[in-house]
Amino acid sequence: MLIPGNVILLCCKHDTNVIIKNSFEETFKSGKIQEIRELMLAGETVEGCEQCYKEEENGVESMREQGIKKYGVVTDIELKALHIQFDNVCNLKCRMCSSAQSHLLYNEEVEIFGKSISWKKLTVADKHDEIDTSTLEEIRLHGGEPFLSKRAEDFFKPLIENGHIKNIKITTPTNGMVKPSGILLTAIESCKHLSVGVSIDAYGGLNDYFRSKSNFDTVISNLDFFCSLIDSRPANTTNIIAVTTVNVYNVNKLKKLDEFLKARYTNLELKKSCLNNPEYLRISSLPKEYKDKIHYSVEEYPDVIKMLNADDPNYFEEFVFYHKQLDSIRQESLMDFNSELTEFIENYNYQKNITKEDISKFYNFVEPEWFND
Repeated sequence: MLIPGNVILLCCKHDTNVIIKNSFEETFKSGKIQEIRELMLAGETVEGCEQCYKEEENGVESMREQGIKKYGVVTDIELKALHIQFDNVCNLKCRMCSSAQSHLLYNEEVEIFGKSISWKKLTVADKHDEIDTSTLEEIRLHGGEPFLSKRAEDFFKPLIENGHIKNIKITTPTNGMVKPSGILLTAIESCKHLSVGVSIDAYGGLNDYFRSKSNFDTVISNLDFFCSLIDSRPANTTNIIAVTTVNVYNVNKLKKLDEFLKARYTNLELKKSCLNNPEYLRISSLPKEYKDKIHYSVEEYPDVIKMLNADDPNYFEEFVFYHKQLDSIRQESLMDFNSELTEFIENYNYQKNITKEDISKFYNFVEPEWFND
């Protein structure tokens, strides 16, 4: 995975980050990454892969096993799948996000924390033109908002011109506020397989409150377009998914959105993804009395119930601190969109004195000096 700062991540679950000092190719085929590759091939335990090992011990198919099933055990170093975040350019300021994924959050973080989570406002990965794409079978885009990225356009242009795009599966999230055009439209129309996850976290105004600068009507209009690709592209090559990130703000409001989407679309997959970070937005970190109060609203979502019932530390007061900071900065109010949560916030028996230092503990702040290591 290539991310801004020209850093290669071994995978999204591993904590090895390798900065590209010379070329992408050299970094990908040597040094720490090659060392881990050789340990894997030798059947040795690799430090940092504990999550996959734990899943395998419990009978759950891990990402490691999924990769082996898909590509086999290979010794030739060929890039088959590329996860890439070209930049952090985004048009939204979602409340669970950070400046590492949206440059628009940079100034608010400085105001709240005294510094930003990302080392600078605009971050890029500009080594994409060094990547040998001839063996690529899958590209997973990340953002920012992928359909806003000029670098994404530059990356896909030669793949379209040489015809290799027809051999590639494209998977991408989008916040639904941008209808792709030009090169990116050609890429998603021409690729071998397409999977688009459109983020919609609530019905109407609550979605726009949580995903600040979003417009629910625009998102639905663009979702109509994405769903039309199911019919315009070859049969059985397109998946369009409405992805809802379940968190403190929307956990009691899931049904209304589902009812709307199911009535409007017959070919749309609905997916619930429970947020893990930051922990104070995780539903398992809610007070027991609020969990009991809203339990009725998630009865038809087994995975959500499991997360809601998990016995995690209560970070509700940390949530309220950050919530009120953003409301003050943005001059926004939750009352019109989730009165049940608003009333609970107003009547909660507070016992902690939360400061910005307490909230800072939930984030990894990337300093410019890190790139000099």
